[in-house]
Amino acid sequence: MTTYYIEENLLSARVRAFVKDEEDHPVFLLVGSWGVKGDCLSINNLDDKRLAKVVQTSYSPNPKFDLYDDEKKVGSLRRVFSLKRGRYWVSKLKWLATGENRYKHYKISYFGSDICTAGLIRKNNKTYFKIVIPDEENAPIAICVLAILDYWVRKHVKLEELSINTPVLLQPLMNKCEDLKD
Repeated sequence: MTTYYIEENLLSARVRAFVKDEEDHPVFLLVGSWGVKGDCLSINNLDDKRLAKVVQTSYSPNPKFDLYDDEKKVGSLRRVFSLKRGRYWVSKLKWLATGENRYKHYKISYFGSDICTAGLIRKNNKTYFKIVIPDEENAPIAICVLAILDYWVRKHVKLEELSINTPVLLQPLMNKCEDLKD
């Protein structure tokens, strides 16, 4: 079982970020960007060899992402409709990723066995994702999936903030109602 850490605000950000081990040594480099069809996020080792990547293949309310392990396509990730929590399906690998979006707690499983769990912790006065992966071989692809989940949560939270913080100007509406009465 291997444990990794990455700063919360860097997992799905458009910057280079290190994924570190328990001794705070860098293990992987996360590089890429999101939001446009064709955008790519990759996980590299410290020798700059690409281990895995995820490519956004469609841009829509329900975007699709293709996952590659060492340049070989291993699956596609899509959001599955669910009312209570985020559910995501990785075809070919048959992984189910679930997320408690409000608390940023994620789990990836394969028919009941854990592939990865991730949640927020405080460490050195910063908030980190603590990522626990039982089989180290799954780490690059699992971290790619976590980055997508975090991207969707951030995107959803921004939309909620916009809808909550956007003021509704009542005076123009009241004037229109008065005009309709006359």
